[in-house]
Amino acid sequence: MSRLSRGGVLPRGAGELRGAHRWAPGGDVELMSMEEMCAAFDIDGLQPSPGVFDPEKLNWMNGHYIRQLSEERLAEAVETYLSLPDTADYWLREEYAGRPTGEALLLLSNTLRTQPELAQQALALEQPRVVTLADFGEACAFFFQEEPPMDDAAVQKWFGQSHVPELLNSLVDWLFPFAESPDSGPRAEECEAFLRTWAQDHGFEKLGPIVHPTRVALTGKTVGPGLFELMAVLGPARMIQRARRAREFLW
Repeated sequence: MSRLSRGGVLPRGAGELRGAHRWAPGGDVELMSMEEMCAAFDIDGLQPSPGVFDPEKLNWMNGHYIRQLSEERLAEAVETYLSLPDTADYWLREEYAGRPTGEALLLLSNTLRTQPELAQQALALEQPRVVTLADFGEACAFFFQEEPPMDDAAVQKWFGQSHVPELLNSLVDWLFPFAESPDSGPRAEECEAFLRTWAQDHGFEKLGPIVHPTRVALTGKTVGPGLFELMAVLGPARMIQRARRAREFLW
């Protein structure tokens, strides 16, 4: 199993980068499938010495191919990657000590097995944001964790604002009817409508002061996929639990 494969590079991305190391098609072409390479190959384009490995280009190419996958093919690719021998062990090695990648990939693997619909929805939301299959572990972890770690800087920035306690209480109250009917969680557009209405009712001209503390409360961090979409994936029960927990961090 190659280092690139363990690192979460798709076979297509790895193969095409290897081809580009020794042969160039000319012009401004940056992406070519293996079939296109074979069709366009000309021995005159061979390089006299191997090209310099470019990890940034590899990530760019691999991210491009990940984004091209359908949701079904994406889930299959991630499951295949996670089932390969040594995938988790690779990320648990000493050189990656301190990084949560290995544990996050194990969590993703378990969730794909026990809650495949949740896992696949999370993968689809993170698909535009990752460049390797391994990135999905940490990117998706907050969807599955019982208590996602809270970013201290985000808590300090957003949870000291006077409107946040009422915002979290209102969110919990709004979610309760959905939680009583587990099969009918709020859609993304309903989540957006609730937060926009709350902002208007409380005199906020911009949505930022509402969106950012809500994101931190539900995910523990300030970055990620669209808030309204991730709220729909998390579902009412998880959001209620996390909003209540977030109140412990208010100051």
